[in-house]
Amino acid sequence: MNLRKYKIIAGAIALLLVSLLLAIGVYADDELPPVPIDPNQKPISISISSQPKKTLYLVGEELDVSGAGLELKYESGQLLFDVIKTEWCSGFDSKTVGIKTVTVTYPGTDKTASFTVEVVTEDELKIVKPQKLVYFVGDKEDRGGLSVSVVYSNGNTALLESGYTVSGFSSNTIGEKTITVKYKDLKATYKINVIEPALVDISIDKKPNKLFYYIGEELDLTGIKVTAKYENGVVAEITSKIVVNGDISSSGKKTITVVYTERDFIMKESFEVTVTDVQIKSIKFATYPKKTVYTENEVFDQTGISITVTYNNGDVKTVSEDLQFTGFETNTIGKKTITLHYYGYQLNFEVEVIVSASHVHKESEYVQTKAPACTVNGEEATTCLVCFEIVSKRPIPAKGHGAESMPVQTKAPTCTEAGQTATYCMICGDAVTIGDIFPLGHTDGEVQIILAPTCTEIGISKIFCTVCSAEVSVFEIDALGHKFGEWSITLEPTGEAEGKEERSCTVCGFVESNPLPKLEKNLSSGDFSATLNSDDAYFPYLSVFAGEKITDKLTNEEIAALIEGMDIEKYCVIDVFEFVFTNASGEPFNPIGEVTYTVNYALPGTQYASFMIYDGYAVAESENGFSFSVEGSGLFVLVGEMIPEPTETDPETSADDTTEEVTPGSSSDITTDLQVSAPPVKGTSAVVMSLVIIAIILIVIIGALLYTYIFKEYY
Repeated sequence: MNLRKYKIIAGAIALLLVSLLLAIGVYADDELPPVPIDPNQKPISISISSQPKKTLYLVGEELDVSGAGLELKYESGQLLFDVIKTEWCSGFDSKTVGIKTVTVTYPGTDKTASFTVEVVTEDELKIVKPQKLVYFVGDKEDRGGLSVSVVYSNGNTALLESGYTVSGFSSNTIGEKTITVKYKDLKATYKINVIEPALVDISIDKKPNKLFYYIGEELDLTGIKVTAKYENGVVAEITSKIVVNGDISSSGKKTITVVYTERDFIMKESFEVTVTDVQIKSIKFATYPKKTVYTENEVFDQTGISITVTYNNGDVKTVSEDLQFTGFETNTIGKKTITLHYYGYQLNFEVEVIVSASHVHKESEYVQTKAPACTVNGEEATTCLVCFEIVSKRPIPAKGHGAESMPVQTKAPTCTEAGQTATYCMICGDAVTIGDIFPLGHTDGEVQIILAPTCTEIGISKIFCTVCSAEVSVFEIDALGHKFGEWSITLEPTGEAEGKEERSCTVCGFVESNPLPKLEKNLSSGDFSATLNSDDAYFPYLSVFAGEKITDKLTNEEIAALIEGMDIEKYCVIDVFEFVFTNASGEPFNPIGEVTYTVNYALPGTQYASFMIYDGYAVAESENGFSFSVEGSGLFVLVGEMIPEPTETDPETSADDTTEEVTPGSSSDITTDLQVSAPPVKGTSAVVMSLVIIAIILIVIIGALLYTYIFKEYY
């Protein structure tokens, strides 16, 4: 029995220890609020946390500590960082070259830290020559590839982007040129060489105006243009300096050679001309024959005839010899065409043969001069064989109609008019009988739009006959109706007056408009609303307000970053809210002026003495929630002022009594200028206290059960 008793007691003790360890472990796992640094406390050591940006100085330059920082360490192990100021530094001297140690003494302490810089002089100018060192006369300077560096007294170099000058370039004359690069008092030089470009080729850019010659003419170079090309790409005209060789004394294609000589270079180019013999180009009458009227049996007389001969070289001559004639005869009466012949060329003129005073007709046989028809007499006559006059006439009796043809359409029928047929005499072709053909009637064609419909007016379409084009029927086409484009704001709404938006028909231009409501001073989103406090401030048209409680979406570290500097012994984070405004295009914006945000939110009843929006914005409580006024939008942290716990000197004061005595909003101002080594965690103290109370209750219950069991069992 005693052994069992000890086992039970040992089990109870073990259970008690486990409960205590659990409570201690939970409390240990929770982050304790950091201990703030006492502003009166002095650092125990300082060190350089970041070196200055500038560590190289020229003689005479002043110290520049931009970018330099200090790390301050305190007895608590906490660290503070600060920016080094020039007045804290000593030991810098830029009058002489060398390594300089700069000592930093933190104000109010004797703690020091140091860093080094170097003072140097600019001893030499070093250059890399440009890629182009050979130039032709007239070339422009090309510094591509040129780089300039300064060499310091410590042997280091620095590339110069600007601040130096380059002089001495000239390509007007040939020869070697010295180029000088100067930076401050330092100089460096390099040489270039200017040369004459070599002749590469010549070309005839334009041939002479005259390329066709007759034998005996001289060469004419008017209009020719010759250019020379040099190795540097320059092209120059050399027309006045050329020599031309060529023979045009005989007919045919002739090659003319252009020769140009410059220094030791001889260049040739050529073109062709055509040389031809002198030939007759045309002839015409200079004078006509004096005799142009002849009687029977007279001989041709060419007296007075001369011609003008034009040659292909432009020469003109008048000729009256070596002329030949054909076509003259006087056996018949009438006009005769005489042809003049001259070396293959011909001219025509006319003479007339008339009847002589002693003329006697020579009558021919009767010849039919008019054929008889079916209903009309014909005629026959005799003529003079010399003068061709009619001597006598006699009629030829009509024949009468012969057989009739088949009916032939003489008039085609139309859509509305009858046609006709006829039969014809097979001999004379005259119509003998006439018949009718019935009208064809209209043939409908395709529908044609005569008047196109508009957005508001009907159109008209018609059908026409495809044969006669007559109008057959008429139809109406319904109006199309407007096709509107996108709405656009033509008059921006204000808080005092409505605006206006318009859209226009893309077909006819008709404009339709709608009024736009006045601008709002209040926007809402679920349990949240935003109101602009300024009388003349309004939210932009179609603005959207979105509010959300995002506490559960943030990590402890993110919340700690939002309340950095807050007195976590006095205040505790309750919730985080995000308020966002977007314009009509969906882009976020900040409203102008102060905004009052109202939140439909149940504030904790008795846990906190007062509430505020961090940092320092007052909260106005209401029956349904709370409101506060700030400028801008974004994340806002609601914090509560914790009710102080009872002190040890007043143990009888209950938590409820303490809560009743604290007046909301009576807490002192929050200290924000102390830096801490770790951020606070939301609700840490409340969670720890709850776990400790639960552990104590469990211990009491287990002890009571053990006591009851042991008492009943053994006593």
